[in-house]
Amino acid sequence: MNKRMLLLAVPLLLLAAVVAIPWNVMQVHAATGLVCLNDPSSVPNPAVNPCPASPPAFDGPLTTSTGPATQLRVGVYIQGSDAMNGFGVTLLSDHTILTPADADLTGTVLLTATPPGTPSVIVKCIGGILKAGSTCDSTTD
Repeated sequence: MNKRMLLLAVPLLLLAAVVAIPWNVMQVHAATGLVCLNDPSSVPNPAVNPCPASPPAFDGPLTTSTGPATQLRVGVYIQGSDAMNGFGVTLLSDHTILTPADADLTGTVLLTATPPGTPSVIVKCIGGILKAGSTCDSTTD
């Protein structure tokens, strides 16, 4: 009789656990930040609210076929984010119109954060060419 009760009790306990556990686990939501692009010359330093209300228009000086190439700087900003220990940025453009030159940490909040950090670039690929790290990801470079 004891063996029979045990065989009946085990499936009932498992069923009760499956039904009861999802109701006791509370859902949580972390604060998420906003990532935006903006003209770095229009953002004050330190950048308190760097993300504009409407998307900016990047209309740098035009390059003519006879003139020298011009440079367009684009700032990648994070606003309203919790602390983090790493992130990745991938910018894609039409390479027949824009040719990527470099990515730098000029004006980064990583140096002015509390406590201040020391940024470390793990992988850096510009136009599919490895600049730092071990390998470029062909799906993003």
